[in-house]
Amino acid sequence: MEYTNNQDIYQTLISAKEVLRRVQRSKAWLYKQLSKNAFPRPVKIGTRAISFIESEVDHWIKEQISASRGGRYEQR
Repeated sequence: MEYTNNQDIYQTLISAKEVLRRVQRSKAWLYKQLSKNAFPRPVKIGTRAISFIESEVDHWIKEQISASRGGRYEQR
């Protein structure tokens, strides 16, 4: 599954720690999802550091909400 959002000219990177805070899951869960290509791919920002594109993570979260509600997601 590929997550891209070409609408944003300026994209913001967020840390893996921030991703974990937003999805309320463990680091092990995150790496398992990445190995299955079931989560937006990280951006390597250093030899041992990764970040994620905020808009892709937000899109993934909205997809999860929509799927859990039978395809209906109303943003308020």
